[in-house]
Amino acid sequence: MNNLSYIGKFVDVLFFPLNSLNPIISILILTLIFTLITLFFRKKFLGNEEIKNLRKEMDEIRERILKNREKEEELFNRLMKLNATIFKQTFKILVVSLVIGILCLSWIQYNYSGNYVKLPISFPFQNIQIIYFYIILTFIISTVLTKLLEVS
Repeated sequence: MNNLSYIGKFVDVLFFPLNSLNPIISILILTLIFTLITLFFRKKFLGNEEIKNLRKEMDEIRERILKNREKEEELFNRLMKLNATIFKQTFKILVVSLVIGILCLSWIQYNYSGNYVKLPISFPFQNIQIIYFYIILTFIISTVLTKLLEVS
């Protein structure tokens, strides 16, 4: 057994109710849960007023750098500090998404390894592995929910 199988077995304890459903339905539910959790953290860490004010200040500093070459170094240092602050918040979201993504992918691999999904549209390939279906579905649902929930 590889490491992902151990993780999948561990996560199976949490997601066992999904095993009784159709694989596509369970993947859809898992994708919704994953996307909502990551969007929640995105909104919490990047959607607050402090980050919006930092981004606004960064835009103002960029304009001032272009207009005033004399204070360029001082303004650039301030811009770098603001950028580092925003990066710290973005990194938190990345870590949360990565951990949840590994858990979800491990669970899918553990439970649905070798399963395929027949695509309803015509491509050079008609069937894709269910893990790739999950990845594609995650991108689509994430994009739609980001727009609907107005998460920056």
